[in-house]
Amino acid sequence: MTPFAVQLRAIRTTFGLAQGEFARRVGFRQNYISAVECGAKLPKDNSLVDRTIAALELDTASAQALREALQLSRPHDFPQQGTPAFAYALCARFFRMTPKFTQGDVKALQEFLNVIDRTQRSTDLPETQSAQKAA
Repeated sequence: MTPFAVQLRAIRTTFGLAQGEFARRVGFRQNYISAVECGAKLPKDNSLVDRTIAALELDTASAQALREALQLSRPHDFPQQGTPAFAYALCARFFRMTPKFTQGDVKALQEFLNVIDRTQRSTDLPETQSAQKAA
């Protein structure tokens, strides 16, 4: 399931709504809501999000979480334009493995990426400080 599917279902169930009732309130068919919640479909635009926020009068935090979940669920270009040629094999392997990730895998990868991020920021820091002093 996509992050959006999980978030939408959580919001709907928090309000104690069956799919049919929720669909009626937001102006979509129940079978479409079912497909979205199963991760088989993803909204092409923000209308489902906007209608959900309005129909259920979601608070700011819940509305933002729903919007972010939709953004996370959208397909991303991978690897991004500008990726060095030597990284393509790693990107392809990562792409193939992603559907099999466990929560533990994701946590370990997040920790590893945080280390790389901190290392890159610390090596960028002297350049940033030099540029600021020159200005």
